[in-house]
Amino acid sequence: MEQKRIGEFIAEKRKANGLTQQALAEKLFVSKQAVSKWERGICLPDIELIVPLSKILDVNINQLLMSESEPEPFADSGVIDVIQLYNE
Repeated sequence: MEQKRIGEFIAEKRKANGLTQQALAEKLFVSKQAVSKWERGICLPDIELIVPLSKILDVNINQLLMSESEPEPFADSGVIDVIQLYNE
């Protein structure tokens, strides 16, 4: 994960969803300055914000963390493989 790339992705998806920084901040109960810092790559959102942020931006968590609109096919397969091994 690269902070700057994630920040740029958040900004791109926020704009694509017609949201201002202020509107996104209000939906997540954070300050506009926090959103600005994420988008500039200064810091990342707190872990508890990842799920609601991905829902608001209409992307899945992998897309958000990998900063890709279409994540690589292998992104979910490792988790599924581990779950299947555990259940055997």
